[in-house]
Amino acid sequence: MKTIKLKLNSQRRFDHDYNSEDIQEKWTQHDFRSILDVFHDAVNTCPPPKGPWVWFLFLLGCWTLECSSVFILFEYIYSTYFMMLSLLMFFTALILIWRYRMIRAKFETFLLELCDRLNATENIRGIHYNLVYQRPSWYCFWCKTTYTLCIDLDDRYQALTAQSYKHNSDEYYSVSIPDTAHVPHKLDSWDEKSSMYRVYQSPR
Repeated sequence: MKTIKLKLNSQRRFDHDYNSEDIQEKWTQHDFRSILDVFHDAVNTCPPPKGPWVWFLFLLGCWTLECSSVFILFEYIYSTYFMMLSLLMFFTALILIWRYRMIRAKFETFLLELCDRLNATENIRGIHYNLVYQRPSWYCFWCKTTYTLCIDLDDRYQALTAQSYKHNSDEYYSVSIPDTAHVPHKLDSWDEKSSMYRVYQSPR
């Protein structure tokens, strides 16, 4: 069992090296690029969320806007307004966290379904696609989730290629032609009818 790991980079492309012997044994360069294009199109169609730092800065911007709006609208900050502002900031954070997780779940589900569709036809060749993701710990909120496309190559399953049915010589496919052919003396019914028709058509 061999495994090829392709990591998703910041440009939303899976890093690969076609010079690898494992890749060249299973695919041509054109076929391998076609498969990667399918995954790249899927990433562009349903992209993963931006980095946590982007979402955190966006959250700080929302909080700043909310605080500024409250101070502008109300001349004095009473305890009631302070509680409302705190709840508003809290719900804003919840909405952004929910949105981040929804985008992430949609991206992961979309790629996993794509892997399942490809595995339905590629398993016969001993090829299995799988998306592996590694999420950081909850206290490392600045770290980004790492996505890796793992391609498992199983040598026990071979494709139905020409090599599997190749024979040592071409004599296996040769068809012997008999030197003599047996011709029955008795004509069949169609030949008898043909003879009668020729006799009938001959001039008397």
